[in-house]
Amino acid sequence: MTKELLKLLTPLGAVYWRLAPQNVKFPFCVLTKVSEVPNQDELTATAETEYTYQLDIYARTMLAAETVKEAACPLLNRPGEVFMLGGYYVGYCRIDSIDDNTELEITGAEKTVSRITIEFTIKAAKEA
Repeated sequence: MTKELLKLLTPLGAVYWRLAPQNVKFPFCVLTKVSEVPNQDELTATAETEYTYQLDIYARTMLAAETVKEAACPLLNRPGEVFMLGGYYVGYCRIDSIDDNTELEITGAEKTVSRITIEFTIKAAKEA
């Protein structure tokens, strides 16, 4: 699922898995998996899995971070849409929260970093 998500997010520019390299150019994004929970609600569990991810957007200005956020939202918030994502059949893709975490970042005398965090959930099953 992670490889497919990274491909989906390519319109955002530089998107890294869990950790960005040092001296990377702004703006950039970091994708992290928060949880992966197989569906075991019923006696006959399905192949569907619920994935929760966090996308952190880093930029030099809040305007640049907001621009990337505006591009990310339609990719990640798709209520009622059923689609294929690589080899996965996605029946649910929704943003859970968007937070401005800029004040949590370290602000030096010369450099400021703006950070927006998007948490989202995808429910998908691997295509047989």
